[in-house]
Amino acid sequence: MSSNFHSSLFVFLTGASGAGKTYLAQALEQHLNPSFVQVEYFDRIGIPTFEEMRHAYGSIERWQEVNTQ
Repeated sequence: MSSNFHSSLFVFLTGASGAGKTYLAQALEQHLNPSFVQVEYFDRIGIPTFEEMRHAYGSIERWQEVNTQ
């Protein structure tokens, strides 16, 4: 029986700075079929300075919340 059902899987990587999150995301991106997989990570969108985050969003946490969503 064939199905047209498509499911989504979201994987969030968290960890300390320098733990290898971006390295892992880039490795996954290189080895998975781009027709089915989209890899996003903060390093790709650019990280403003703490001062810019606070000025634009009121806090660092709010910047992270907005850009995670």
